[in-house]
Amino acid sequence: MTSIRENLENEFRQGKLDYIRDDLKKFFAEQRGTIQKLLTQDLAGLKGGITRIIRRKKDFDQRARFDLAVRLLLKQARTINPSGDIQLQISELAREVWLEGERLHRPCTRQDENRIAKTWNDEFGGRFRDWLLLRVLYVFDRYRNEFEDYFQDLKTEPKPSDAGGSEDSGSKKANAG
Repeated sequence: MTSIRENLENEFRQGKLDYIRDDLKKFFAEQRGTIQKLLTQDLAGLKGGITRIIRRKKDFDQRARFDLAVRLLLKQARTINPSGDIQLQISELAREVWLEGERLHRPCTRQDENRIAKTWNDEFGGRFRDWLLLRVLYVFDRYRNEFEDYFQDLKTEPKPSDAGGSEDSGSKKANAG
């Protein structure tokens, strides 16, 4: 039985993850401003395990800051190519419908398809999306230097006004109205 990492390495070697590199390039181009914002905010004010990571790592350098900013963005976005992910999910559902038809020895009805889709989504949908995100993170890790070079011109030091770890309440009001 192969591990998740071995599975990812095999897919990578076979070129099955090449499209993710291109999707990441497009995603990063679209999200450049968001990454800039993440790079310059006081990340120590963020909730959860991130604060513990920053406190433990005394020399939180530019590379670590970039890595954290990208991972935060990817975790928040959950996808870099929504339409591509939907197409993959549709392919998986079509395969499940075909398998069910083979099992039943008849073509699936629309009701069968709906039942299969609901069951599949309930049982596998979340894990499928997690798997897609894990693949993206794996490809990001493999091409990290290339992506770091793309963002090399961005400033990575927190702004002095961000010392409290939260946005200025005045800018929130200005953006709201």
